[in-house]
Amino acid sequence: MSLPLAQLSCQQCQRRKTKCSKSIPCSACMKAGIDCTAVQRHRLPRGKSGNKRSDVSTLKDRVGNLEAIIARMQSDKQIISVPETTRQKLDSKIQPLDTFVAPAFWSELANAVTDLKEVLESPESTIHTNGDSISEVSHEAALSGELPGSAMGSYRLLFPSQTKHTHESAEIEPESWLIDTYRERVDPIFKVLHWPTAFHAISPTNKSLDPTIKALRLAMCFVATCSILNYEMPNKQLLTERYRHYTEAALASAELLTTNRLETLQAFVIYLAGLRANRANATSWTLLPLAIRIAHAQGIPARIASPADNLLKTETYRRLWSCIRKFDLQCAFDRGTQPLLTSHDLQCIPANLNDEDLSPGLAPVDLGHERRFTEMTFSRVAHVAGVCQRKLTEIGSSGTITSKGWQSQVTVLAEYESYVKQLEKSCAASSPIEKFTIHVAHESLVAMRLLLHRPLHKRGSGYRPPEDSFNVLATATEVLERSQTKRSFADFAKWTWFAWVKWYALAVVLAELCTARGSKADHAWAVAQRSYDDYARIVADSETGLLWKPIAKLMQKVTEARSYMRTTGMKSESDPVQLQQELYQNDAEAMSWLNWDLLTEDIMNTDYDE
Repeated sequence: MSLPLAQLSCQQCQRRKTKCSKSIPCSACMKAGIDCTAVQRHRLPRGKSGNKRSDVSTLKDRVGNLEAIIARMQSDKQIISVPETTRQKLDSKIQPLDTFVAPAFWSELANAVTDLKEVLESPESTIHTNGDSISEVSHEAALSGELPGSAMGSYRLLFPSQTKHTHESAEIEPESWLIDTYRERVDPIFKVLHWPTAFHAISPTNKSLDPTIKALRLAMCFVATCSILNYEMPNKQLLTERYRHYTEAALASAELLTTNRLETLQAFVIYLAGLRANRANATSWTLLPLAIRIAHAQGIPARIASPADNLLKTETYRRLWSCIRKFDLQCAFDRGTQPLLTSHDLQCIPANLNDEDLSPGLAPVDLGHERRFTEMTFSRVAHVAGVCQRKLTEIGSSGTITSKGWQSQVTVLAEYESYVKQLEKSCAASSPIEKFTIHVAHESLVAMRLLLHRPLHKRGSGYRPPEDSFNVLATATEVLERSQTKRSFADFAKWTWFAWVKWYALAVVLAELCTARGSKADHAWAVAQRSYDDYARIVADSETGLLWKPIAKLMQKVTEARSYMRTTGMKSESDPVQLQQELYQNDAEAMSWLNWDLLTEDIMNTDYDE
């Protein structure tokens, strides 16, 4: 049974945009005295029957899917005759779903849609697009050290000085002694790489022109020059600047902003470490979020949380992410700001294994003990200390901290203290790196105790630390003394390039010295003077920076107070009440806690009008 034809507006009414009666001829055309050309078409089906697929059609689709699955199973049996090398090439092209952007979304979608998982994980060679030639051109441009104008503009923003060194970096051959310097001075305390794998990749015998490997090699040489002491090489600064330019050009050629190569991110993180050590400005702090973004784009945090690769790959991801975390804390501490990563982002700690213990064939393991000293022990200590510091800051981040919150902070600190004691028992302290590790662990423990009583970031207006017998001045002085000892000890000199400037402890000492008197205060003053002279040269943005100005103000305040004591003939042991009344306009200003509270507020303020 055929459906009747549908009558539409005639051609003349459509052209004249008049109402058509849809009769043959229509009334409008008869009135105008013109010919009427009728328009008709087959009537479209309406209702549910129009779009509903028959049960037979659905059944045919299901049978087709089953036949396709059986065909794939039969073809899998025939793959046995394929040579092993060919099979490895095919397997290497298959991308698991967790390597895509938004892996959780694609996994859920693949479970909901039949056969989508096979489509997504198919080799890229089966996908035909018009962008193949573009990617090939981009790759060839990277190999030659030349980038398109739009891409080069982005890298000029990141590395303003790299454009004139792009061609030179493609031809430079780093000195082998710089690689040895990296191995001795950088790798033990900033463990980004699995050394056997990295050394094989950057070996002089490897003539690969891969821009990613060149960037990694040059970044290692750059940070190696930063670890050299000034008296060891008179022209150190010239060599460092040269390799900085080469590294920046190599990172641009490796397409840092768009690449998914792990080695490029490793090179960038190593470069940032050298940049922080070489230049006391905000550049490394500003570029750090880029490293975190790239790591998330490559799925590194997700791979660490749910390790499915072999042990070597898992530990490579963990080491890199741990170094990014460490660098985040350092940059935030250098500039008195909050870290970007939370304690939740720091849960996965690298295993306590030497490089030689790792191989691609081993399954992922979780080794969280410190029963022996390994090449990863120092990095693990720094990781645990960073987690403790971050938790202390997070618990006390609210405007007012309750007694329950204070007890939680005390518990976190007690756990780290127990960790340090266990570390000391397991380490024989026979080698310089073992001694250095134990020294850093104790130094960080003392600094954490100080952080508990003098928080780095401003609390609410009504907050006061609990009354107890804790000696703030003695603890802050101990932090400065331990830092001075570490910097002066010859065996530790090669690792001091990555040290933290203890401006925070210096500020606490100065805040306490506004009221403290006596022989202990005199000793703390002597330590503070030495630290002030040392830190003024290496603190972030140097002594003219925003971080140092409130400390300089506090130093001037303490100097005037102690000078007043000398000129008036007052003894150090005298009751400070008279001195406070003469020096300060009110009693609140003389309280060390309020001095510290005002200092933290001053550090966060960017307006320093004299």
